Amino acid sequence: MSIVGASGRPPGLNISPEDMKDIACEDCGSKYFRQVNAFKRISALQSPTGKEQIVPVPTFRCDDCGYINEEFRIIKGK
Repeated sequence: MSIVGASGRPPGLNISPEDMKDIACEDCGSKYFRQVNAFKRISALQSPTGKEQIVPVPTFRCDDCGYINEEFRIIKGK
């Protein structure tokens, strides 16, 4: 899955937003989402710097009820 720009179109494609399929909240049916970040901790052993790091991971949650659709979850089932 890739995210497109504010125009609603990936670069180089001539597709109208009306021709695209809506994504709705699996819980309340809303079509509006807000980008939020989950945070992951990388241990010093895995980190390229050799130090523990905290990394933001962007995802989307429903702007109306706060639910995160399964396809947007970084940790499946949670």
